[in-house]
Amino acid sequence: MPWDPKGGRIDVLDQGYILVVDHWGTDADVCAAARVSYAEGCKQVKDDAALIDYMMRHGHTSPFEQAFLKLEIKLPIVVEREWARTRTASWNEMSGRYSVLPEEFYVPTLDRVRRQSTTNRQGSGEEVLTKYAGHCIDHAASIGGWAFKFYNEDLAAGVAREGARFPLPLSTYTKKVWTLDLHNLLHFLKLRTSPEAMWEIRQYAEAIEEVVAEAWPLTYASWRNHVKDAVTFSADELPVVWEAIEAFSAGAKLEDPFGCPPLTGSRLREFAAKMKRVGLPPTGGPKGPGRT
Repeated sequence: MPWDPKGGRIDVLDQGYILVVDHWGTDADVCAAARVSYAEGCKQVKDDAALIDYMMRHGHTSPFEQAFLKLEIKLPIVVEREWARTRTASWNEMSGRYSVLPEEFYVPTLDRVRRQSTTNRQGSGEEVLTKYAGHCIDHAASIGGWAFKFYNEDLAAGVAREGARFPLPLSTYTKKVWTLDLHNLLHFLKLRTSPEAMWEIRQYAEAIEEVVAEAWPLTYASWRNHVKDAVTFSADELPVVWEAIEAFSAGAKLEDPFGCPPLTGSRLREFAAKMKRVGLPPTGGPKGPGRT
């Protein structure tokens, strides 16, 4: 029996969740859309798994736009502002002009209080500020509590809902209904499950990834293989891949400019990370083309 995710809920953060409202299309529907392109006289009709894998490898994305996922999502406004960068979706958000907002706001856990990253201007680093973390969490909880106290007082005094909400913090929870086709949904997951993504939005993306894996198992497996878990080298990185493998095998850390023209800064860090994912050959292992 086909899997039906309707009504499935996954809790996220302290008070958030994703709720599957509906979904349209299956792996078979994606393949049926692709086969419309087949001309009479084609010698071979691929089975569904092979066809999906071929389309994923070659970037034939339009058939994946024939499947959709519709979610209800409860999330902090600060996460929603990051999420809204996905402009290919359709969504409608809860309005603080029409409704009185419930007293719900996100308070991070102690391990989320980290130093600013030295390599990513928009992200946090690895080091937890253990001595200051308690103060930071207290600030978030206190400010949220006081903000809603003033909000409710203003409402009781007759202030319009659209004006009374101004003091509320970005940690305030909101809700939205969000609908996206499978092609753009996979692009969202690629970006938002990345280690470089904001931790909070990554928790939502990983929950959505569970839904995608259940609803479209063939598509999901191919996407993991060819996109999410793949390593892609740029044209100027390819000439030095084997040189880098030999350097790593000799114990190099690739902290100095590498290649010609040299890779430096963030380019060098990204290249080194790719090489670590590729792995190293054993001592005396295979050499690159033209090497002895």
